[in-house]
Amino acid sequence: MPALELYQGGGIPEIRVCIGDYPPMREQTFILSARYGLLGADDLIVPYNAVLTLADALRMRPTVWNDIQRRVLTPRRPDAIFIFAEPLYFALAADLLEGTPTTHIIWEPDIRNGLGRMIAKLRAWRDVARRGL
Repeated sequence: MPALELYQGGGIPEIRVCIGDYPPMREQTFILSARYGLLGADDLIVPYNAVLTLADALRMRPTVWNDIQRRVLTPRRPDAIFIFAEPLYFALAADLLEGTPTTHIIWEPDIRNGLGRMIAKLRAWRDVARRGL
C-alpha cells in the first residue's frame, strides 16, 4: 500500500486530503517512518507496528540523511522544506539544519496545535504548484 495511504496518525490524513491525487505534490511529499526511515508518498510498504525510540532515531539518522540527499536535495534542490514532525521524528532528519544552508527549513513540531498552521502552509504550496509558479 502507498505510504501516504497507509499512515493514519500524525496529521497524515489531513495532509493526504490536502495533497489528494495531484502527482507533482505527491512526488514532493515524504514521510519519516519509525520502521522504514524516509518514504515517498507513493512508496509501497506493508503495515507494521513500531514506536520510534531515541536509540532508533540515532541509529537510522545516517541512512535517512543519505536518503534525503539522494531523493530530495540532489534531484529537486528545493528552496524550502516543510517538516511536520514531533521532535523525535525530526531527529531523523536533523542533518537538514546543517547540510543545506540554501534551503529554508520550516518545522512544525506541535502535532496537536500546529496542524492547522501546517495545513495552511501546505495548501498555499499546493495552490502555487497548481498555478505553475
